[in-house]
Amino acid sequence: MAGFRIGTFLVSIIFSLGFTTAIAQIEELPQKIVYDQEVIDLMNQAKAEMKAENYEAANRTFRKALATRKILPTDLSYLFAETLYVVHQYQNSLNFVDKYLSLAGQGGNYYDKAIELKQLLQEEFKRIKECSYCNLSGYRYVTCYNCQGVGTTTELCYNCKGSGKTVCPKCMGQGVYITFNSFSGKQYQECDVCNGKGYVVCNVCEGKKELTGTCSVCLGTGKIASSIICNHKAEQELEEHSH
Repeated sequence: MAGFRIGTFLVSIIFSLGFTTAIAQIEELPQKIVYDQEVIDLMNQAKAEMKAENYEAANRTFRKALATRKILPTDLSYLFAETLYVVHQYQNSLNFVDKYLSLAGQGGNYYDKAIELKQLLQEEFKRIKECSYCNLSGYRYVTCYNCQGVGTTTELCYNCKGSGKTVCPKCMGQGVYITFNSFSGKQYQECDVCNGKGYVVCNVCEGKKELTGTCSVCLGTGKIASSIICNHKAEQELEEHSH
């Protein structure tokens, strides 16, 4: 009888400990995140715009969701990345797809699509890197408007404003300078720097009035990036000339 009581007591302890452990495990599980309704509405709107292939509108809607500074669903990172890829914002797209993969991992709803998108981005970056017609962001080069593709510009000298001369530093433009002695007081003497002219030849342009140098816009390359997405081919219709 005593053995039965001891056995029953041990079973009770084991059962009690097991139940307590289960409760503790439940309490350790993270609570389900409840997203703000504004965020949900914006995300659903963006998804509808993506479905309608209106990716420019989806891009704007996703940015509104980001601007709320509220907790965002992990899936939004992938959806935004896909949208950015379609509108040719490749670097931003890569940033968001990497963010999605780091948050969701292999269990994410869009894991396979995210891996595929990342491969597409890497292929696009390779094409851009090998292309001589665009910059590293994929925007087509056009002729620099400031130097007309020459790489250098000739402009009025900044020091003399195109006059070729500057005020004499000794007489300050007076042509003479004053000295004093203890007998006759003031004495006026012709300036020996400017020979009484009041000005000297500009030491920057050396009297040429103009300066020729590297174009300040294109930095000597003769080209600038436009707002046109490059097709990586020699021929491309260009409608815009500035980015």
